[in-house]
Amino acid sequence: MARRGTTPDFILQIPGDDLTRRSVFVTISQFTPILTLTGDRLEITYDSATDVSEVAFRLSQEETLAMRTGEAEVQARWIGEDGLADATTVEKIHISPVLNEDVIEHDG
Repeated sequence: MARRGTTPDFILQIPGDDLTRRSVFVTISQFTPILTLTGDRLEITYDSATDVSEVAFRLSQEETLAMRTGEAEVQARWIGEDGLADATTVEKIHISPVLNEDVIEHDG
């Protein structure tokens, strides 16, 4: 779940592939793609004991304010040097409203 105008953290757990040496793209969509994150926007780790990669990312206030209240979809895709590409299933996330829809700043 995410609230509009906040900076939520997400972690996608992807079993069965070490994604640390792959080019990974995470797309969030509401009817049309809103945002695709890649490169430095993603923190990718792999646990060989569980054979699970974790893809972590944080959205900005501006990014969550660009979303509408309701359901959004998220999916990760990746490709390796061998040219083989794969993807997760599309998952739903809920976007909740906020009353103040401005980008807020710390005044300290």
